[in-house]
Amino acid sequence: MKNLRQIAILASFFCIWLTSYIHGEYEIILSFFLILSFGILHGSNDIFLISKIWESGPLTSYGRVLSFYVVFVLLALGLFYFAPIVALSIFILCSAYHFGEQHWENDFTLVEGIWKRFFYLLYGMFILSLLFWLKNEEVNEVVVAISGYDVSEAFISYVFYSDLIVLVPLWLFLIVRDNIVRKQVLAELFYLVIFTIIFKVSSLIWGFAIYFVFWHSLPSLYDQIYFLNNRVDKKGVWDYWKMALPFWLISVIGIVALYYVFKDLEIFYALFFSFLAAVTFPHSIAIHKMFKTRNSKNDRI
Repeated sequence: MKNLRQIAILASFFCIWLTSYIHGEYEIILSFFLILSFGILHGSNDIFLISKIWESGPLTSYGRVLSFYVVFVLLALGLFYFAPIVALSIFILCSAYHFGEQHWENDFTLVEGIWKRFFYLLYGMFILSLLFWLKNEEVNEVVVAISGYDVSEAFISYVFYSDLIVLVPLWLFLIVRDNIVRKQVLAELFYLVIFTIIFKVSSLIWGFAIYFVFWHSLPSLYDQIYFLNNRVDKKGVWDYWKMALPFWLISVIGIVALYYVFKDLEIFYALFFSFLAAVTFPHSIAIHKMFKTRNSKNDRI
């Protein structure tokens, strides 16, 4: 996992450098290339994760798992259609927790329960609100396209500073309680500086793509491959790719089709982020259950 952080740092600085040389449509093309490759791939094996997690539970067959997943996604899309601002708010909270959990789950050793879960939410919300705060105009355009509601710069600033005010003392509390968190505090602050630079100098979609792929999707792929195969090697990666390929292809073809039908970028962004939201709901549940199952097995060893 340490090597993945080093890769993410190098990739981030390379992308920041690249920002000075590419603009406009090329940046958008690269953004979607990253998201459609590793970004979509990291959520393409949720059905197999759920099957493994609930081996002896109610979702024991592939057909039942697939039906559960499809129904969940359709309900999420329906919520975006009938109550977009509610769906968008739930998506942001769900994504915040999911980002925080993926970033920190392997680092906590002594702290468990509500404090850890609340920290995941606050940390992920800080990352998202930092991006929204630095790119408030672009964010507002997407929100208007999805829900029809304007989000003022003042409201985004309020969310950002409110989260920061609660996050800092909780982080200090966890630093005292957990020695691993304490040892990594300088590195984590350095990561936040990197995120700030990325979000500041990049467009909304480029900044999101850099964080989403290198800081979230690649570590998630590593954890999923290890969970499914008990190893991360060429065979484990190949097995994961074979299982994920059909769902990855369906997702990519669907998104590309959306682009050619709705070539207006604002409408496409709205549909694209709505799609990401719809699949994020079951994906975040699957990853949360994966970590919980993995940790319970480790506790029994």
